[in-house]
Amino acid sequence: MIQSKKFILKRSVWVLLSIFFTIFFVIILLGNSIANDYAPAIHGFLHTDPYKKIVREKAEGPEVDYFKSDFTQKDADGNTIYREDESGVIRPVYDDEAMRENSRDVALQAAVEGTVILSNDDALPLAENTRVSLFGVSQVNYQYLGVGSGGMTVSPPLTMEESFEKYGLELNTDLYWKYFNLFSMGAGKYTQVRCRSVNEVPWSEIESTVDSTVEQGDVAVMIASRVAGEKWDVVPTGGDDFMDPQNFLDLTVDEHTVLQNLIAMRDRGEISKVVLLLNAANPFQFEHISELDLDACVWVGMGGTMAFEQIAATLSGRGEYVVSGRLPDTYVYNNYSAPATVNFGDYTWSEYGDVPDPENNQMGLTYNTKYVVYQENIYVGYRYYETRYEDVVLGGRNADASAGSVMSTDGWDYNEEVAYPFGYGLSYTKFTRSGFEVTENDDGDYEVSVTIKNDGDHNGKDVLQVYVQKPYTGYDEEHGIEKAAVELVGFGKTKLLEPGDEDRVTVTVKAEDFKTYDADGQKTYILEKGDYYLAAGENAHDALNNILAAKGKTTANGMDYNGNADYAHKITVSADDYETYRYSTATDAEITNRFDDVDINRYEGADQSVTYLSRKNWAATYPEKAASLKCTSEQMVKDMQYGDEPKAEEGDEMPVYGKVTAASGQLTLAMLMDYDYDDPLWQNLLDQMTLDEQQYLISYGLHHIAGVESVNAPGLQARDGPGGMKTGNPVLKSTHSFPSEVTMAATFNTEVIGRLGEAFGMEVLHTYYTIIYAPGACLHRCAFGGRNWEYFSEDGFLSGKMLAVECAGIQKYGVIVETKHFVLNEQETVRHGIATFATEQSFRELYLKAFELGVTEGNMNGVMTSFNRIGCTWVGAHKGLITDVLRGEWGFDGLVETDSCLGASDNLQHIVHPYAVAEGLFAGNDLWMCGTGDENFIEELEDNPTVMLALREACHRILYSQLHSNGMNGMDETTQIVKIKVWWQLVLDGITIATGVIAGVLILFAVASFIVTSDRFKRFVAAKKSAKEAAATSVPAAGAGTRAADGLLRDGDIGYPPTGSSGNGGQNGAGSDGGGRDGGSGGGLWAKLKALSPLKKVLIIAAAVFLVAAIVLAIVLPVTLSGGSHDDPGKTDDPTEDVTPGGEDPDPDETDPDEPEPEPEGCDCVCEICGKCYDLYCEEVGHEEKCGDGREENVFEAEEAKLYNATGSLAIKYNGPDGEGYVDGFNGKMGNGIEFEVYSPAAGTASLEVWLSRRTFDFPVSNMLIQVNDKSFDTNGYVPGTGDGDKWREFVPVNLGCIELVEGDNTVRFMVTTSGDDSGLNFDKIVLRGDHMCSSICPICGLCTDPDCDIPAHAEKCQGHVHTCDSVCPICGKCYDLFCEDPVCEDKCGAGGVAEIYEAEEAELGAGKSGELKIESGGSGENAVTYVAGLNNNEGSSVTFTVESDEAKAVSLYASVSRRAREISLTSDAFEITVNGVRITTESAVPESGTGKDDWRSCVNVGLGCIRLNEGTNTIVFKVLPGSENCVNLDSITLTTVDGAASSSGSAAVADIGG
Repeated sequence: MIQSKKFILKRSVWVLLSIFFTIFFVIILLGNSIANDYAPAIHGFLHTDPYKKIVREKAEGPEVDYFKSDFTQKDADGNTIYREDESGVIRPVYDDEAMRENSRDVALQAAVEGTVILSNDDALPLAENTRVSLFGVSQVNYQYLGVGSGGMTVSPPLTMEESFEKYGLELNTDLYWKYFNLFSMGAGKYTQVRCRSVNEVPWSEIESTVDSTVEQGDVAVMIASRVAGEKWDVVPTGGDDFMDPQNFLDLTVDEHTVLQNLIAMRDRGEISKVVLLLNAANPFQFEHISELDLDACVWVGMGGTMAFEQIAATLSGRGEYVVSGRLPDTYVYNNYSAPATVNFGDYTWSEYGDVPDPENNQMGLTYNTKYVVYQENIYVGYRYYETRYEDVVLGGRNADASAGSVMSTDGWDYNEEVAYPFGYGLSYTKFTRSGFEVTENDDGDYEVSVTIKNDGDHNGKDVLQVYVQKPYTGYDEEHGIEKAAVELVGFGKTKLLEPGDEDRVTVTVKAEDFKTYDADGQKTYILEKGDYYLAAGENAHDALNNILAAKGKTTANGMDYNGNADYAHKITVSADDYETYRYSTATDAEITNRFDDVDINRYEGADQSVTYLSRKNWAATYPEKAASLKCTSEQMVKDMQYGDEPKAEEGDEMPVYGKVTAASGQLTLAMLMDYDYDDPLWQNLLDQMTLDEQQYLISYGLHHIAGVESVNAPGLQARDGPGGMKTGNPVLKSTHSFPSEVTMAATFNTEVIGRLGEAFGMEVLHTYYTIIYAPGACLHRCAFGGRNWEYFSEDGFLSGKMLAVECAGIQKYGVIVETKHFVLNEQETVRHGIATFATEQSFRELYLKAFELGVTEGNMNGVMTSFNRIGCTWVGAHKGLITDVLRGEWGFDGLVETDSCLGASDNLQHIVHPYAVAEGLFAGNDLWMCGTGDENFIEELEDNPTVMLALREACHRILYSQLHSNGMNGMDETTQIVKIKVWWQLVLDGITIATGVIAGVLILFAVASFIVTSDRFKRFVAAKKSAKEAAATSVPAAGAGTRAADGLLRDGDIGYPPTGSSGNGGQNGAGSDGGGRDGGSGGGLWAKLKALSPLKKVLIIAAAVFLVAAIVLAIVLPVTLSGGSHDDPGKTDDPTEDVTPGGEDPDPDETDPDEPEPEPEGCDCVCEICGKCYDLYCEEVGHEEKCGDGREENVFEAEEAKLYNATGSLAIKYNGPDGEGYVDGFNGKMGNGIEFEVYSPAAGTASLEVWLSRRTFDFPVSNMLIQVNDKSFDTNGYVPGTGDGDKWREFVPVNLGCIELVEGDNTVRFMVTTSGDDSGLNFDKIVLRGDHMCSSICPICGLCTDPDCDIPAHAEKCQGHVHTCDSVCPICGKCYDLFCEDPVCEDKCGAGGVAEIYEAEEAELGAGKSGELKIESGGSGENAVTYVAGLNNNEGSSVTFTVESDEAKAVSLYASVSRRAREISLTSDAFEITVNGVRITTESAVPESGTGKDDWRSCVNVGLGCIRLNEGTNTIVFKVLPGSENCVNLDSITLTTVDGAASSSGSAAVADIGG
C-alpha cells in the first residue's frame, strides 16, 4: 500500500503522463487539421455531403422537382407522393424497385443485342432442355467489366444455373462446382491477373470429372476471358503459356488444350457440339482460334450485371431480345498487324533540354521525358485494312508489299491478316435485302434506304450500314491529306422481324460528312471535286466490295468475292469547295488550324520530323519501328514547363468580391434559373462571391463540386462510371452495372442505348448524386489499350453516335456527365504527362469526332480532360482545343474538369502548379479534381487581374452547370445553403476535445504532485498531524474480534476484516462509528472525509475532477456527435426513410382494423429423411420434437476445419483472450469456404446443425453453397435476424436437417458463391447428431485422443505429449524457440530436414503508409547480410514470399530478422503473418540486442513453428501491424521439411538453423 501511494504521488508519473497526452493532443490536433484540409477526398471516399439545404419557405414538391424520375410512388389519384426530408427539402418518393427492374431490362437488351455471332455451323441456337457443360474457370471468375476507377463489384440477380433454367437449358452442375471448388481452393492459382496471365484450369484437373459427369449429347461451351483497365494496358509480352508468347489476347496453351480435347470428344460422339464464348473488351486475335474446328464462336463482350442471362439468351435464342450485334472493331489473326502497335508503349526522348523534373518516372507523378507518336495517321482499324485492300485490288502504291505483313505469306494479303471485318456479325436467321435507294433531301443531305426481309425460320434484327468513299486526289498527295477507302457515315437497325416480316430502313447521311480536313493547304475543311460513293453493306468490307463492283472490279482483279454494284451509289462533285465548311455549322465560328503544335512536322521550331503512314506509298511509309523524338528546341522545352508566369493584360481590372451589386438586392443561384448564360445578372451574382470561395470552388473537384454559401449554390456529389452508379442505391442497398461501352456500341442501336442512358440517369438521380465520370469517348487505337472497355469503338462516328444518345439520356435527369478522357488518351502506359503527337487531320476526323458528335447532337454538358499532353502542352491548358474547338467550333457550354490530379495518389505538377492552373483557366478548364479544396489554391496569383477574371469565368461556368442540374431539386430562391460538419468531422472534433481535457487534467495532477511532494507541504502536513494527535482525548473501545499475541487482528481472525457499522479498523481499537487510523469520534461520511490525511484529500479532489470531466465528456460528446450532421453514418441516405405521407412518424402499434390478419404460414422445414421439423425456432403444434433430438452430439470446431481462402480474408479469431475460436471473413468474399472432415464408422444419417453469426435480417443458410461429400445439399434453415444490427461475434445454432454419411471419411462444405452483402456468415462449429463420429484427432501424432471413442480404427490412442516449454509446435510437437535451453526441447522444429532459404529482397515488396520499402546491406565478411528495411512504423507495408510445393505438406518456418533494444513478439508486436491468407500467431520472440540499442544490421533466426503448404503456389505474407513501432528488418525466411524440398526454386541445404 505504501509503495502504491508513493507511486501515485511520484512526480515523474504525472509529468510523463501529462507530456504523453499533451504530445498526443498536439498530434490529434494536427491530424484533425490535415483531415479537414483533405476533407473533399474524405467526403468522396465516405460519400458524405458537407452542404446542407435549409428551406425557409416551403414550395410545393412538383414546383421544385425540376428533374423528375419516371419511377415514383403514387397516391390513389396517380399523383407522385412528395415528402419532406430532415432539412425541410421537399422530395419525391422514388419507386426504386421499379427503377431497378427497368435498368435490368434495358441492360439485358443491350447485352443481348450487342452479342456478336462470329461463326455458327448450325450449332446455335440450342433446343429446349439441351444440357450444357460449361468449361473454363471464367464461368466462376467472369469478367463483367474491366478494372480501374470505373470498375464495379457485380452481383447478377440470377446465378448461371438459374439463368440457364430460365431460358430452358440444363447446366451440368457437377462440372460447374468442380470449377468453382478448384477456383476457391486455388488461393489465386486460377484467378486471372489483369493484362498478364489467364491461369486457366488445365485439362488434367478436370478430366476425371468430365469422364464422370459429361453426358452424350451435351453441348460443351468454353468461356475464355480477358481483362484490362486503368493503369493496365495489355502488355505486349504475354508469356510462354500463351499460344503466341507475345500476346495476352491469344489463347493460352491450357485453353487451347481444353478445346482440342473437347473437339476430340465431339468427333468420338461423346458430346454433340463445341462452342467458344469470348468474354473480353479487347479483341482476341484469331491466329490459333481459327485453327480449331469449332461449331460456333460468339463474342459476348462484357455484359455487366445481366451477363449470365445474356449468355443463356444467346445460347438458347429464346427470350424477349435477340442476338444481333455487329463488331465495333476489326478482328485480325494477329494484333501486331495494326500499324498503331509500332508506336504503342513507353518511349523516352532521345535527347531533352531543361524539362522539369526529368526523373519523375513514378506512377502518380508527371512524366516529362515520355512521348508517343500516332504515326499510323488516319489508318486505324478498318480504315487501314480496307484501304490497303482496295489499293491491292486497284494496283499500285505498293499496297501488296511485305511491309506491315504479319500473317501474310507472300506480300500483304487482306484475307491472311483480317479474320472478321468491322461491322461483321451473323444472325440465327437469314435476311435478304432489296430496294437500295439514295435520294437528296431538302437540307442537301442524303437518304439511304433498303428493305430488309427475314427469310429465315427464327426471329431477328439486322443492321443497315452505310459507308462513304471519298476520292483520293493529286491534291491530297501533294498536301499530305489521307482518304480511307470507306468511312462509316450512317447505320440503322430493323425492328424485331418474325419470319416473313420486312422493314424499310432509312439512314440519313449528312452532306457535311463528305468533307476532309486539309491542314497544309487551306488549313480548314474542304470538299474536293471527284466521285464519291455511298454504299450499303453488311459490314465495312462488304460495302467496299460493293463500291469496287461499281468500279467494275471482280475477283479477277484480286477481290476476295464479287460485290454487288446495285448497293453502291456514285455522287459526282464537279468543283472544289474550300469555303462551305470553313465555318462551323454549329456556331459559325471559323475553323482553321489549331493543332500545329500537336503535329511534330508542323511544330514551330521543333526541327525534326517523322514519316506518317500514307496510302501514297504503303511500303515506303509503313513504320518499321517506333518514331524517335527529342525535346531540345526552345519552344518544345518551354511548352513542357509547368506553365509560364502569367502576365496581366493591359486594361484588366480586379473583379468585385463579396458585395451585393444587384439593384434588387441579394441574389441566389435559383433566381437565375430562367436566365441565359450571358445575362448581365450573372455578373451581379458573381460579385457576391468571395475570392476564397472562388478558389475553393475550382479546387474542390474530387467526387464533389463545392457549394457556395454566398449565392446559395448546392454542393454536388460525383461518382466514377462508366459501367454504372458505383454507389449503392440507398433503399435497395445495391448497385447495378450496364454492359461495357464496347458491348453497347456493338448493338448498332441508338434507340436502345438512348434508353440505357435514361436508365443510367435515373440510377444516379435515385442515389441523390449529380455528376457521373462517364461515358468514355476515346478510340480503340489498337487492341492493347487498357481502357478499351470504357470506350466504344475504333471508329469515331460510331462512338459519337452512341455517346450522343447515351449523354442525352443521362442528362435528361439533371445529371452532369464528364465524358472522358479528352483527348488522345488511348494508352495507359506513362499516361501522366506523356507528350502525344498526331496529324491535325487524324486528330479532328478520328479522335475528336466522338466528342464533337456528343456536343453537337447530344448536347453533352461536361468533359474530363486527360492526364496527357497534346504536343508538349497539357490538354487542359491547350486553348486551341478547349476554347477554340470545344467551345468555339462546337458550341459547348458545359463544365470542363481535370482528371484526378492532387491527393494521396497523384501529385501532377503539370496540372496543379499555380502557373499550370492559370494556363488551364485561360484555356477554359474550369474545375480541378483535387483531393482537397483550397481557399488559397492560386494564392501566388491573387494580385493578377487577368488570372482573377479567368477564375471568375470558371466559377460562372461551374455555377451555370450546378444551376441546370438535379442538385437544384427541392430548391427555390428562398433555399439557403450552409456548410456543415459531417459525422466524421464531429468525431474528430470530439476526440480532439476529449484528448485536450485529459491532457489538461493530467497537467493539473502533475502540478499537484510537485506541491504534495515539496518539503514545505510535508512540514505543513506534519504540523497538522501533530496538532491533531495532541487534541485527541477519547480512548478507543475494545475491538470486537480476537487477537493474536501481539494484539493485532489478522486475516481470518474473528471480526476481521471489519464489517457492519462498528467499523473496526484502528490500530489502537475502533471508534464507535469507525474512525481513521488513530480512531476518532463518529459523524458519518463528512467526519470520515475530514479525518483523511491531506495527501488523500488532494488525491480525492484530483480524482473527482478527473471523474467529473470524464462524465461530462461521456455525456456531451455523444450528444455533440449525433447532432447537426447531415450524414448520420447510422442512417440511410434515403431522405424519405421512416416518413409517412403526412410527414409524421408511423405508430408501429397501430393497425388497420379493417385489414384481415395474415394467415400463418406452414412450416417448410420438415426433414425429408427423418420427417421431423428441423427449424429450432418453429413453435407449430406437433413440431416440438426436432430433427436429431435424442441422438449423440458430435462437435466439429470451425477453427480446426479446412479453409478455402480464395480472397485471403479468412481468419481465425477468438471471443476475448480465453474465448472460443471462430472463423471470420466469409461475407461478400466469393470463393471462400470451410470444409469439415467427419469420420463415420458406418454409413448412416446424421442431423446437421451449424453455429453461425447473426445479421440484422433473417439469413437463409442456402445463400451459401452446402455440399456433403461433394454433392449439393438443399435446406430451408435460416439464421434469425437480430433486428438491431449485425452480431458477427454472437453465434446461434441452426439445424439444416439430416444428411447422409458414408462409411469412413466424409466432408461437409460451405462455400460463398456470390460477392453480395448477404452471401456468408462467420462460423463457430457444426454439430452432427447421430452415431458416434470422431472429431478428436491429435494434430501431433494423428491418433485419437477421445478415450470413449469406440471406433475400431481408433483403438490406438494418443498418450499425450508433455512439454514444459510454451513454444511447442502444434503440428510436429517440437520446440521452435531456438533460444529455449530446456533439455526436453533440444530437438527443434524442423532440425535435420532439408531447408530452403527465401531471400526477402527477392520477394514482392508492398509499400505502406510511410512509403516504399528499401533493400539495404549490413555487416561484413561472413556476417554480411542484405535485408529489407523501412518496415518499422510503416503500417500496411508487406513482404510476400511465393512458395511452390509439389504436394500438400507441413514445413517449419523460420524468419531471419534484426534485433531491437528490447525483446519483441514477432506476431503481435511487429507483423501480421499469413500463410495462404490465414493468419498465424505464435509465442515467437525476437531476443533483445543486448547492447541497450536497436541493432538493425545483424539478423537472427526466429522460429514460427510448422505451417501447412498446399500443393502448387503458396504465399507467405509479413504485413506490418497498425501503429507498429516495434518492427524489424527482414532478411529471409527458411522452410524446412524432412520429406524433401518445399519448393523447386529456393536455395536448398540441410537444416542447421542457429540463433
